[in-house]
Amino acid sequence: MGIVEETQVMENETFLPTTTIKGSKVTNVSEEHLGMLEEMMIDPDNGKIAYAVLSFGGFLGIGNKLFAIPWEVLESSRGDYILRIEKSVLEKMEGFDKEEWSLTRDELAKVYAHFEIQPYWETKMGIVEETQDMDNEIFLSTTTIKGSQVINVKKEHLGKIEELMIDVGMGRIAYEVLSFGGFLGIGNKLFAIPWEALESDGWDYILKIDKSVLEKAEGFDKEEWSLTRHKLAKVYAHFKIQPYWKSKKYIS
Repeated sequence: MGIVEETQVMENETFLPTTTIKGSKVTNVSEEHLGMLEEMMIDPDNGKIAYAVLSFGGFLGIGNKLFAIPWEVLESSRGDYILRIEKSVLEKMEGFDKEEWSLTRDELAKVYAHFEIQPYWETKMGIVEETQDMDNEIFLSTTTIKGSQVINVKKEHLGKIEELMIDVGMGRIAYEVLSFGGFLGIGNKLFAIPWEALESDGWDYILKIDKSVLEKAEGFDKEEWSLTRHKLAKVYAHFKIQPYWKSKKYIS
């Protein structure tokens, strides 16, 4: 195990903060402006981008409707995103209002079917992956996650989630950027934390890591948000979590 997935291009070192991705222009293959990337909805079960929320302005003549788009149909290009889909496919899509960001899993499955893409929670054989909690119908916006308080198992306040760094190539959270205030006596240092190390507790997140592990973690300054994949691999190893681009199992 521990082998890089076949679909993973390891030379891809692009980890981008959500603040950089959100608001990006979306074009078609002819470089015509279609709209804007409004939000990314995260599957908390595995840190995957369940879908992107796009607005298309006047391109489809639909007004203020928003659209759920699988991340797989978007391609990053010089800070913008190319949507490699025919206009006719988009015109037949069912949009939703700004008050209805979160879809159910059944609704999302229909979105993937519309684009003729297999849902990420299914295997190539169409079977649901064992690691996927199909009872989980909650997809969270990156805006909702950012700023959340982080506590320990004793409900003591540790800090907050400052940013989510997205692996653009794999369409998921690479790591969260956490600040711990005065908890570790480290000052303004920030820390990269694997998504798997956090557990939702209502509006807060529980970090089930001993203080001694945090104290030995290497922090970074606010000017150094983006890690290389090599450095990120060391972060996962420090927390004894197998990197998501390898086996999904924890290191024994």
